Amino acid sequence: MFTLSILKTRIAVLVAALSVAFVSPALRAQGPYSKAQVDVPFGFEVGSTHFAAGRYILSSPREFLLVVQGSDRSAISMMSHEINRKPSSKSKAVFHHYGSQYFLRELWIQGNVEYVRCSESKAEQEARRGAKETERASAEAPANVEVALLESPR
Repeated sequence: MFTLSILKTRIAVLVAALSVAFVSPALRAQGPYSKAQVDVPFGFEVGSTHFAAGRYILSSPREFLLVVQGSDRSAISMMSHEINRKPSSKSKAVFHHYGSQYFLRELWIQGNVEYVRCSESKAEQEARRGAKETERASAEAPANVEVALLESPR
């Protein structure tokens, strides 16, 4: 009987903790990264999904999730919130560029010190390794490419 009481207490604590965990991301999603648009002039990848050049809506329905929606497809990526000492001078999406491949990696909002960093996919890891091998043979290094974010859609 004593064991049953301890089990009930542990379950109640677990349910309360999970309730707080599910409410907190919803509040955080109300912040500056909740929704934005971007016109990307080149094809790019998010996770294992390839996107053609075009206009995309970026949203964050949960604290650690980024949703990229286009006219014909969408993808979800894990993300983290990072802090920079200096506020961003402009709103931008940053892509890592390896050879002919582009990968969405960061989102910055003008005036904020906090920015979003997307998780590195397996495809990006392979592209980075390939670029390092190519780098040894040539002086060309991979570069970051910035694309301006547009106003948030209404």
